[in-house]
Formats: sequence, C-alpha cells, structure tokens
Amino acid sequence: MFWLFAITLYWSATIEVIRKVSPVFWDGNGPMPSFCWTRLPAHGLRDYFLHERYYEFVYFLPYAEASAVITCTGCFIAPRILRQLRPRSPNAFLPTTTITLAVLVLEALLSDVGDLLRLWFVAPRFFLHGNFSTVDLLVLARFFLPPSLLAGAIAVARRVLEIQ
Repeated sequence: MFWLFAITLYWSATIEVIRKVSPVFWDGNGPMPSFCWTRLPAHGLRDYFLHERYYEFVYFLPYAEASAVITCTGCFIAPRILRQLRPRSPNAFLPTTTITLAVLVLEALLSDVGDLLRLWFVAPRFFLHGNFSTVDLLVLARFFLPPSLLAGAIAVARRVLEIQ
C-alpha cells in the first residue's frame, strides 16, 4: 500500500514540477507546449478550440511520459543503486537524494545526446544547447531538485514505516 501511494504521489508531483518549469505557453497561433519529444500536430486557434480536449491530451502526454521516467528513477533505480552501494549512513535522505539527482542528470544528458544524434524529433535539450547561462542552471535546479528531494523523503518514510 505504501508503494502505491508513494508512486502515485511522486508521479503527480513530478508532473506539476515539469508543468511549472516548462509550461504550455500561448503564442500568436495558440497554445504550444515547451516540453515535448516529437513534432506536434499543426493547428490554428480555431482548430484548437474545436478539438480542445484532444490537444490538451496530446500536450499532456510528454509531461506524463517524462514524469514516469523520473518516477522510475526516484522510486526504483535510485533505491536499487543505494542498496547495491550499502551506505553506512543510517540516514537514507541524503544518499537517495544525491543518487536520484545524479541519475536524473545522466538521463538528461542521454536525452540531449539522443537529440543530437537525431534519434527522435524535436526534444528539449537540458545541457547540450548552444548558449548555457546561469539562468539555465536555475531552471535545471527547479527541474531536478524537487524530484530528488521527494525521493529522499520517500526513502525516509519507508525506513520509518519499516521500523514501526
């Protein structure tokens, strides 16, 4: 029951984090998601309002997919790596947070390399784009830190529940 609750909470929270950091914005032709891994269907504003639910679903999918990857990282991959390393620290928060952050950064780099090699169409680049500034570091911190901290909190909650 704990893992069902934790995974649902983690997935929902990461969707919200991604949507806050990289929201759907409105340009002259209508809404455009700033976070997607494919070419989006071309539409005009009239077409968007006629088929609003369809476009909202299409725009939601990249956020849900990225959130699923982040959830797998925070709830499965990072704890597995932590068990393999067997840290001596009784505190699970810092090691889980650090491992989750490191794996998320590695996944972002792999996504950037995949985009550079044209393995998929139009992907957001996290690190390997032309001009990297301090503002980009703040955006990346807003993107990577909340899921990492939440993974650490879940690890602590799991340990507390195991003790009781």
